Amino acid sequence: MARGWLLDELGRDFVVLALGQPAPEGTGLRAVTPAVNDHLPTRYLGDQAQAIYLIRPDQVVAARWISATADEIKAALAAAWRGA
Repeated sequence: MARGWLLDELGRDFVVLALGQPAPEGTGLRAVTPAVNDHLPTRYLGDQAQAIYLIRPDQVVAARWISATADEIKAALAAAWRGA
């Protein structure tokens, strides 16, 4: 990820945000994997070393895991579409 705002990197589609780990392959979604800097742990990781987020097109968190498989992300995506 280039220097800039994380929100700009998320875009306007569902996206997987992977922090402190690679994003699972096979989700069919674009992945954003920024370097973990001094600001991300406080806001997105808490006391964990890593996290995976499913971010909706309106940039709201649809799901969060410490780690996730592609199937778990696809299930959360399907649930998010049902709720839309």
